[in-house]
Amino acid sequence: SSSDSMNSVNLLAFRDTGAVSEFWSYNGEEGELTVPEEDEVLINKKISDELSMKLGDEMEIRTSDMKTLKVKVGGIFENFIYNYVVMSDKTFEEGFGAWRANALLVKTADTAADAVERVAESITEVDGVSTVSNISAVKQTVTSALDVLNYIIWLVVFFSAALAFIVIFKLTNINIAERSREIATVEVLGFYPKETYSYVLRENVILSVISGLVGMPLGIFFHSTVMSMVIIDMFTFDIKIEPLSFVLGMVMTVIFAFIVNLFMRRQIRKIHMAESLKAVE
Repeated sequence: SSSDSMNSVNLLAFRDTGAVSEFWSYNGEEGELTVPEEDEVLINKKISDELSMKLGDEMEIRTSDMKTLKVKVGGIFENFIYNYVVMSDKTFEEGFGAWRANALLVKTADTAADAVERVAESITEVDGVSTVSNISAVKQTVTSALDVLNYIIWLVVFFSAALAFIVIFKLTNINIAERSREIATVEVLGFYPKETYSYVLRENVILSVISGLVGMPLGIFFHSTVMSMVIIDMFTFDIKIEPLSFVLGMVMTVIFAFIVNLFMRRQIRKIHMAESLKAVE
């Protein structure tokens, strides 16, 4: 909408748009994109999501010195670190004056971290160079930050599993305690131990399967809600749930039910047939 805006994005304007592909690939839903020659720009998906923009929409770019330029969205590409608007030098000159190069893209033959760092240090010694941005170092920093996030995710998964186990255990324990006379009556009627276990504990497995099926759509909703709360301006998360996650969730729920059933067999064995004589019926 016209009221949507973003405070800060990186503007890239290239004279030789064809050479950019050697350093940067802009991948969209329909494959690799090329930088439009005039009146159009490429934006990354985070910008399109924040501003609710799609192909062909018009957007206004305002620089720090308050110069403005209206352009159309010519392509939307995937990008996960920082936000970029990409255009040609001709488009740039329409709104911001004469184009001049103020940055260089440098690719090193040796991609080892120490080799890249040495090149970066040597470039900083050149007169006129103010800053050097090492893409490899930025990538490593982001990777380290996300690795720490993985530990938090595993911690949440562990406590969620523990909570599921405890809930199933407590509910089954209450169920057996309240049905002790019924279970004793079943034993009096001549049910074998395995038949008694199956009669009482089969419900656990059935209810676990049903709860797993009901919980999956709710899980999708809560996952979307949580991820919407951890939005960071400089990062874009590729939000998706792998089919394996659904399978593991269902399998773990059923496994917990079976484990609880093994524990509860001991409780059923403690119920004596004499309990059936206490029934008012």
